Amino acid sequence: MTAAAPSGGRDEELDALRLEVERLRTTGGGGAGRRWRDGGRWLGATVLLVVATLLAGVAMVAVFVRHELLDTDTYVATVAPLAKDPAVQTAVSNRLTTEIVNAVDFDGITDQTVAALERIGAPKVLDSLVGTVADAIEGFIGTKVSQIVASDAFAQAWADANRVAHTQLDAVLTGQDTKLVATSGTTVSVDLGAFLEVVKQRLVDGGFALAGKVPAVSIQFTVFDSPDLAKAQRLTKLLDTLATWLPWLVLILFIAAVAAAPKRRTAILIAGIMLLIWAAILVVTLPAARTFYLNHLPDGVSPDAAAVVYDQVVGPLADAFKALLVAAAIWVVAAFLAGPSRPAAALRGAVVHGCEWLARSLGHLWPPLGRAGQALARWYRPAQVAVVLGGVVILLLVGRPSAPGVIWTAVWVTLIVLALEVLVRVPPPLQSGEAAPVSLAAGPGVGSRKRYVIDGYRARNRFSAASAARSTRPAVTESTKSTFAATRTSAGPRCTATSSRTPSTSGSASSSPMIIFRRLAGTVWPTSSDMFATASVTATPMSMSPMTTEAAPS
Repeated sequence: MTAAAPSGGRDEELDALRLEVERLRTTGGGGAGRRWRDGGRWLGATVLLVVATLLAGVAMVAVFVRHELLDTDTYVATVAPLAKDPAVQTAVSNRLTTEIVNAVDFDGITDQTVAALERIGAPKVLDSLVGTVADAIEGFIGTKVSQIVASDAFAQAWADANRVAHTQLDAVLTGQDTKLVATSGTTVSVDLGAFLEVVKQRLVDGGFALAGKVPAVSIQFTVFDSPDLAKAQRLTKLLDTLATWLPWLVLILFIAAVAAAPKRRTAILIAGIMLLIWAAILVVTLPAARTFYLNHLPDGVSPDAAAVVYDQVVGPLADAFKALLVAAAIWVVAAFLAGPSRPAAALRGAVVHGCEWLARSLGHLWPPLGRAGQALARWYRPAQVAVVLGGVVILLLVGRPSAPGVIWTAVWVTLIVLALEVLVRVPPPLQSGEAAPVSLAAGPGVGSRKRYVIDGYRARNRFSAASAARSTRPAVTESTKSTFAATRTSAGPRCTATSSRTPSTSGSASSSPMIIFRRLAGTVWPTSSDMFATASVTATPMSMSPMTTEAAPS
């Protein structure tokens, strides 16, 4: 009977080992399955991130084209500065001068004038001056036209003409009826004869009466040329739809990718890196597209004027791509600083220490500020998230974002977030007769400084609870003090500290002064047992010999 016991024990050990091996096998299989699941989640998250990143650039282009093509105010604000550009002014002056010279036969008029002079006895030498006079007239007209084009009146006329042209173009592309725009086959053009009328009037006012003979002609200026106007209208509707919903689809895809990833912080960092790379590609692509456009201009188009027009029209899109590049860089830096790396943790710790120092200084300078910090302690995390989301919404609502605008928005958001961090750490004002709290920085009773650094608002809540408990204590009466003094006197020499080399054998642990004081205090202040437990632990190293403590009565 006695020999069976060890065998039974060995059997139990073997059974336990078998169960442990089976558990390890199951755990290993579960780990492999978990790795497969994590791999699948990472694959899905990566696909979503790639699609969202690519669609982000497409969404920006769609929004830009819709603003320029369907928003008249945006278009006029884009092309209005062209009237002040020297290259554009030169191109417009040459075009108007050519129209005036072609409309009036100055050579014929000069020949008729010379023939009339010869009939009344003028010398024949005037025949050789016909070409010179015609060239002088053309030069005079060109000078006057250049002066008119360089004036403020032309700039206003240019803006008005472009507004009319864009309004009518918008009507054509959206399928609306129009009267001022001529649509013929694949071409949509606007009548710029108003420019000619302005120039004629200026020339007549300047003393050149012959300009009044220029007939009122129609100068068709092509503003849109498409091989299929109906197709252009369908594309316009599609563009309007994409510009409206594509940004929200991109946002949903980014959120879905982060939610699907096993490690969300890593997914956020990867999303920022992908967006940064894509934005850099877009920023580099626009100059290459500009070079290609200028190298394939049709005959008769001024390269300088075309370059100015390209820069003015496509410039907002380039600024938007640069803003996306800066925003993605800020995204990557923020995701890295929020991670567990040593540099990020060290920087966060330095920022927190700085916020604590500033909070203490503000608490000394303006004590009522602590009440605001107490009121904010529960909501300051959602408040910080709201501030960040507010900055993002501001950038999304801006019609023409730019890199400096993104940087300044990030700076202001960071300052507001840091201000909330400082405000929530301002110590509450002390009550009358209350000592300054020192256990918040160190000590096992209330909470260590490290815990306070990691989670400041929880430490503040604990500190506020301790302050409330101290404020509701009953006062220590004279009878309590007398009872404690009598008890300590009756304890006699048994309560004195003994040498650490010779352990004290007289008396018991329950008769030590600290234990007696704690028991008395427990009857008066039942809510402060943790505080006196801290006091007993703190006072122990100062004794000559270790004191024996016991738990406070419940």
